[in-house]
Amino acid sequence: MIRKLVPLNRFGKDASGLSAMEFALILPAMVMTFFGIGELSTWLQASSRMTTVASSIADLVAQDTAIDDTEMNNIMGCARAILEPFNPANGWVRVSSIVADASGDTTVAWSDALNTSPRAEGSAISVPAGTVTPGMSVIFTEVSYTYTSTYGMFLTSGATTTDEFYAKPRRSVSVDRL
Repeated sequence: MIRKLVPLNRFGKDASGLSAMEFALILPAMVMTFFGIGELSTWLQASSRMTTVASSIADLVAQDTAIDDTEMNNIMGCARAILEPFNPANGWVRVSSIVADASGDTTVAWSDALNTSPRAEGSAISVPAGTVTPGMSVIFTEVSYTYTSTYGMFLTSGATTTDEFYAKPRRSVSVDRL
């Protein structure tokens, strides 16, 4: 009877196959971490591109004294190009010229948009203190992008990134819209 227990005793001391068992237990966590880091880096890249879109659009508009439809379409085309390889349909861009009257009240002089509606001309808008002085204007760009998971495992409802950028006109008091 005691002899039959000896093989069971050896089984308890046998460590062969232990590393395979540990690997099998850790593998799912390693795979999830790998794909999670990939998703995070892709989302951060999309967020960075949206920040670049906001600053670039504001800068391009602020360099002009007047913008017509053709030039605005070209500028919005730049937004699409910067956003590549991400789908531009998942985001929107709005650029507005904001003017401050003599009392410092700010209103929208004109606005254009890609994949959303522009702000209404003449509508009141609040800007951070010190952004625009009375009698002057500022170009205000807003962007938003909803990132959806590449793999479908993470961020299933999407993660929205928004950004804003202000730029003062460089060659005139305001940028006119033709």
